[in-house]
Amino acid sequence: MTGLTASVCSEADFLDILERCGVTRSNLLTVRINDKDYSVSRLDTLFAKLQAEGRGSA
Repeated sequence: MTGLTASVCSEADFLDILERCGVTRSNLLTVRINDKDYSVSRLDTLFAKLQAEGRGSA
């Protein structure tokens, strides 16, 4: 289990963090921001954006 505390001001910041840390959809179980869980569909959408930009692998 790994946790990360970071300042995320935009979706672009979040995508950069995911890419920089080598996080893939298959090794990410949950995301919690400001005490709110991201839904599975929202995570899938974020990783689809990374893949479409050629920045990550889903």
